[in-house]
Amino acid sequence: MTNGVFEAGERVITKDGEGVVNKNQEKKQDQIEVKLNTGEIKTYAPTEVSDDSDAG
Repeated sequence: MTNGVFEAGERVITKDGEGVVNKNQEKKQDQIEVKLNTGEIKTYAPTEVSDDSDAG
């Protein structure tokens, strides 16, 4: 994460589980599109997503 902006391919944790930031992310500033490990793609507010570094 750079300055609060998540980059495509970055591993993140959401309330629905772990995933990676989707490649279309750069176009959206107020929403983060995440491809979950289940294969589902969901959109979250920035406050609903945390980067992997502060987990465990």
